[in-house]
Amino acid sequence: MPGSRKIILKHVMSGICSKMNRTKQLPSDVMETPLNRCLNTFDITLLDDLRVYIDIYLTLDIYARNR
Repeated sequence: MPGSRKIILKHVMSGICSKMNRTKQLPSDVMETPLNRCLNTFDITLLDDLRVYIDIYLTLDIYARNR
């Protein structure tokens, strides 16, 4: 019994790592676009922070109105 359990466990665990780390293959021309890609990491971080602050503000506003 322990030997068959080991074989089954090995079979189940063999594909987990590859399934967790799979990525989508993109075509090579995906970055070719007429749009101007001008946002850098700092800009995206600021936009995300602003979105969080707006969400908090709106949530508190809705909470205050319902009290």
